[in-house]
Amino acid sequence: MRVMKIQGANAALMIGLSLYLVPRWGVTGAALASAITVATTNLWSLVAVRRTLKLFPYHAGYFKLALPALVTTGVLVALMHASAVGYSHWKMALLALVCAYVSFGGTLMMFGLDGEDCQIARMAWTRITQGWRRDEVSL
Repeated sequence: MRVMKIQGANAALMIGLSLYLVPRWGVTGAALASAITVATTNLWSLVAVRRTLKLFPYHAGYFKLALPALVTTGVLVALMHASAVGYSHWKMALLALVCAYVSFGGTLMMFGLDGEDCQIARMAWTRITQGWRRDEVSL
């Protein structure tokens, strides 16, 4: 019932924000209305879980994501300034997507993984490469 209450209230919030923001700002208003609604839903759900189950899913270990987030932001800002070169919007969006993932993942791998995270990453990489090898054998 709590989830239904949260979703229902945020559906009404989304409709209200959309009716207000979209005529004024167009697609940007729709994106803003959606972002506000998603943030409100997540925060309200977090508070409900905390009150009901006495759980809080975040701890100090999440701060290790700060450096990769800053590096990724810097890379994307640099790309934004370089985008005036004349590339198409689609090419720049694809380049930004690839650069964001590579910069975030690379920085996280270099500076943000503790021992347990490294072990999980190695296991995942082994699983991925074994899957590719199996595909090659079946060809």
